[in-house]
Amino acid sequence: MAGHLAESRQRLQDYFFRITQSLVHALEAKDPYTEGHSRRVAEFSYRTALELGMSKEKAELVRHAAVLHDIGKLMIHENILTKKEKLEPAEWEALREHPVTGEKILKPVLEEEWLRVIRSHHERVDGTGYPDGLKGDEIDLPSQIVSITDAYDAMTTARSYRLPIPREAAIAELRRVSGTQFRPEVVTAFLKVLRQSDGPGAHV
Repeated sequence: MAGHLAESRQRLQDYFFRITQSLVHALEAKDPYTEGHSRRVAEFSYRTALELGMSKEKAELVRHAAVLHDIGKLMIHENILTKKEKLEPAEWEALREHPVTGEKILKPVLEEEWLRVIRSHHERVDGTGYPDGLKGDEIDLPSQIVSITDAYDAMTTARSYRLPIPREAAIAELRRVSGTQFRPEVVTAFLKVLRQSDGPGAHV
């Protein structure tokens, strides 16, 4: 009986995940500059989780959460998402709300482990991140994994307000913020995964 219930719960979770994936596609249609972003972040997050010694089951959870990490941006007007000029303070505050908004959208259907990543993927180990200002080990490892893969992909792809940053410049920036934005071991693992990718700046 317990096994049957667990299997039914997993099928239901998978069903809701497929539904929320359609919301991700809606988000990327809203902001063409982020097309494919969630998929790339998810794949790099999965591989980084494995590199850090997580089980395939746990790494798969990280992958799923990474797909959904930006879902809260659905509630942000596209004029803000695609703005070429510097954001006004009120616009920046609206953008910073997307982790909390994403958590609220998905709370009825996802488990706490997934929700924690969606809420915390912009936290920094030095405590200057958002929305909660978590510091050090207060930030769970899956959130840190999604955070670094998100940052790398954002730097190396074109956005409405800038051209992509070269791969080596992005790597140098990740090394610079090791210990302040990201845990050093997460930086090391991600850079190892990146080196294993096919060619400079490859997106998988």
